[in-house]
Amino acid sequence: MKGRKPGKQYNADLIREFLEKNPQLTEKKGISRELFKLYPGKWTSEEACRSAVRFAMNAMGDRARHVYPELKKFFSNSWDKWSTENLNIEPQPWDEPFIIPSSIKQLNVIADLHSVHLDRQVMNKFLKASTNKEALLINGDLMDSESLSRHLKGHNVIEYEKEIEMCHQLLKGLKEEFTHVYFKTGNHDYWLERYLLCNAREIFRVIGVALPELLRLGELGVHHIHNLRYWQYGDIDGVHAHEFPGFGMGKFPASGLLDKWQTFKGRYDVRVIGSHCHRNDHAISKKSKDGKFGEAFITPAMCRKSAGFNPYAGWDNGWCNLFINNDLKTEVKMTVV
Repeated sequence: MKGRKPGKQYNADLIREFLEKNPQLTEKKGISRELFKLYPGKWTSEEACRSAVRFAMNAMGDRARHVYPELKKFFSNSWDKWSTENLNIEPQPWDEPFIIPSSIKQLNVIADLHSVHLDRQVMNKFLKASTNKEALLINGDLMDSESLSRHLKGHNVIEYEKEIEMCHQLLKGLKEEFTHVYFKTGNHDYWLERYLLCNAREIFRVIGVALPELLRLGELGVHHIHNLRYWQYGDIDGVHAHEFPGFGMGKFPASGLLDKWQTFKGRYDVRVIGSHCHRNDHAISKKSKDGKFGEAFITPAMCRKSAGFNPYAGWDNGWCNLFINNDLKTEVKMTVV
């Protein structure tokens, strides 16, 4: 715009701060003149300052050129009313992590059991190796939900109600083994809600079907972590990794997860653990200019390698143990069997 000083971006924050401190001022009372005098050099002319004020106040145009409404943040009254009534401003699951208490010094992590495809030998090895039975985290895909999938069904598909009962019994057995059990919902666990939204959207809220109630998690005393919520233990964050659409098909999934998590967090020095890919992988990012770097882990799976929905995949079987020290730093130990 004519008269705008390069690189100043209208100094909108400065203008809004000035107007909040001086709500009695209007354009007729000389906002632009006062600003231009108060901050010499910010604008090339008083007209450029006036244009900046109009931009910051969302008051561009002939009708609003000389008359400004009462400042309400920096929105006009009509926008503020419209946004309050129509925008989705409810808190989202990913806004805050699920915190696993630091008083738990060891967290055993298993993932991708896929119920009917669970490898019994791997589970037996895990239970024998787990000498610390204080806490267990199931990091997604307890269920398989093949009957609800979009793929062609075989003649021997397990019906959903039978799988629900099977998973309830599986959780019951794990709760008898471990004092605290956490269940983070994965994409296969979420398939019921997806199925209803795709096929019966109109009655989805009416019937009120929810996985925690179907699995009777409250009855078992199992802590539930939402499908899209991440968890935090010490200085490490955790996701199932299906939260990133299309993730997990690459050869080195940990590098992809690290890149996405650094982007989400807006910094380099992150530590994150995921599952979903059924492989054991680890990645460390290159140091940034300030010497910081990130780290990501992918846990192996607990299901059979020959599962029918992906028989030729190069999967790893195993589990993960997390240990928290006095500095709240989390050590990671992967076990592949």
